[in-house]
Amino acid sequence: RRYITGKLVQRPGDLMNAFLDSSTTLFCAVDSRGEYVVFNKACERITGYSYEEMSGRSFFTLFQPADHDRLKQQWNTRADRTADSGELELPWVAKDGSIHHIRWFFTRFYDALGNIEFHAGIGHDVTEKVRTETALRESEERFSAVFAGTSAVMFLTDPRDGRIVDANPAAAAFYGYPLERLRQMLVWDLNISVDSKVALERLAQAQHKPVNLFQVKHRLASGEVRDVEVYSCPIKVDQRLVLHSIVHDVTERMRAETALQRSEERFRSLIEHATEAICIANEEGRNIEANSRACEMFGYSREELLGRPVEMLV
Repeated sequence: RRYITGKLVQRPGDLMNAFLDSSTTLFCAVDSRGEYVVFNKACERITGYSYEEMSGRSFFTLFQPADHDRLKQQWNTRADRTADSGELELPWVAKDGSIHHIRWFFTRFYDALGNIEFHAGIGHDVTEKVRTETALRESEERFSAVFAGTSAVMFLTDPRDGRIVDANPAAAAFYGYPLERLRQMLVWDLNISVDSKVALERLAQAQHKPVNLFQVKHRLASGEVRDVEVYSCPIKVDQRLVLHSIVHDVTERMRAETALQRSEERFRSLIEHATEAICIANEEGRNIEANSRACEMFGYSREELLGRPVEMLV
């Protein structure tokens, strides 16, 4: 053991090179002119360039030309700092044209006179993390654009406390409240169909279902009450779980359905209490309605008459 330790101590350069080349961590160093002097095997694998190809070349060789000015300013800002170490995220362009985002941890090394001799960096490939974050940001930007620009009434609710996190301009126009006011309200300030306890229970259940439908009554700022259908689904916005709700005003439809139901009830009452036998046939000549007097006259039950040809009664 002493023999092996002694040999290693006598050859620290070889030991360091072996360590750097066997590591999966990126390691490189540039001199005071910004030219590569160290470029380990991990760097070679990720870029496709060998150490021989990169030795003596500028630090900015692996960056896209369009990024040079921005990255030089970023690098110079870091170089002007008094701290001897720091972090930078830099995009490397490989030989095949692929882009790899690298998170670097840089450290300065000085010569005997106190001048900067090298900048050495240890790097980690964070490309997938950057892609995921970019995709998430773009998705949230698309959602925000649709949320703000659509004519559909929408709002976001925190299922934990019922607070309206956000609302779109269409919601402000429908409810008659300014957006700032809506963002300070609780969902049961609008929903008069249930109390706060029941509303919270429904919100807690809704966050675990892909789609929810609520048929409730909402009160507007004017005091008017509207029948609405609220379609809600759980989504994440800024890494936060909220309920995204789309509100459909169905007041006129509900009124029409109620009026139709009442009209049909009046019609059935009218023919049922008529002293004459009444049968109503559809375009195909089959009975779709028959009153009690018709059943008595022809000797059939109502179920037997419905759907049968009207000719059977002639």
